Amino acid sequence: MEALRITSPLVLDGVLDEAVYQQVAPAKDFLQLQPYNGRPSMQPSEAWFFFDHQALYVGAMLYDSAPDSIFVFLSERDNIVASDYFGVYFDPYNQGQLAYGFFVTSS
Repeated sequence: MEALRITSPLVLDGVLDEAVYQQVAPAKDFLQLQPYNGRPSMQPSEAWFFFDHQALYVGAMLYDSAPDSIFVFLSERDNIVASDYFGVYFDPYNQGQLAYGFFVTSS
């Protein structure tokens, strides 16, 4: 996945309308982890990665053909339960053994 270097911070408002989103192709054609590990995702998703001298930015557009059926459950920290969620892992040493995961749920 290509990360684009940017010169000014993105606005963190949940709206992916900055011009930089047009400058790099999004990651797409993802595979599932659950419930069918390794199969193509059931819904299309796109993700963009940007960085500047202070931060790494991840923007994602998660499409859903039935948004009224998105699983929204509150839970304790580090316990995603049955909620729909999006996550990204960073493997800074590219060894495939140590990665840092960041996740958000629909809640």
